[in-house]
Amino acid sequence: MITTEREKLQSNDSEYLSLGITPGGVPRTTVGIPWEATAHAFNMRTPKVYLAPEDLADEEIMVLLESYKVIGCYIWAPLDDYGFLARFQDLEDINIKNGDAIRDLEFLSGLFECRMLYLQNAKLKNLNEIVDVKKNSKAMFGCLRCIGLDNCEVEDLSVFDTEKVSFSEFLVWKPEGSNEGDRWRVVSAGKRRYYEYKE
Repeated sequence: MITTEREKLQSNDSEYLSLGITPGGVPRTTVGIPWEATAHAFNMRTPKVYLAPEDLADEEIMVLLESYKVIGCYIWAPLDDYGFLARFQDLEDINIKNGDAIRDLEFLSGLFECRMLYLQNAKLKNLNEIVDVKKNSKAMFGCLRCIGLDNCEVEDLSVFDTEKVSFSEFLVWKPEGSNEGDRWRVVSAGKRRYYEYKE
């Protein structure tokens, strides 16, 4: 963890904290907004303190983080394991770029306050964990209202045939020529969008 970020973490005067994880723990100057609704963009929990991937193995840092209510986590560095997210039960906003190692969404288990989830490059069997967390949450403002899947592979969407759940935004981006738009119609959402982009 670079010195300036450690100082920010140690001197944070709020009970709330949002994290960024980048190669080397270097702060970013910009954060992309995936959501279409202005209200959702305003509810993003963009980072205040930045970590490097190796900081996640430092128990002293993790214990210090757990003394706060961590409400946002933005991850740009590729990681091998995302299970640490389950330690932060107050998370409201999770944004994962370069999530090539993600094969399931077990890290969502128990994150009943999480409103927004953006994933890039995950390879998933299904989205059952998203539905389970939504159904079991009693969050006042709704759980997992906004889902963004950027170049993610999802084998099975049948859970949306059998379970009645709805989203405020459910956005899917795929490379040009993927032709998957029809299969995502099974998802119920106020704004369900399917986009294809040139690589």
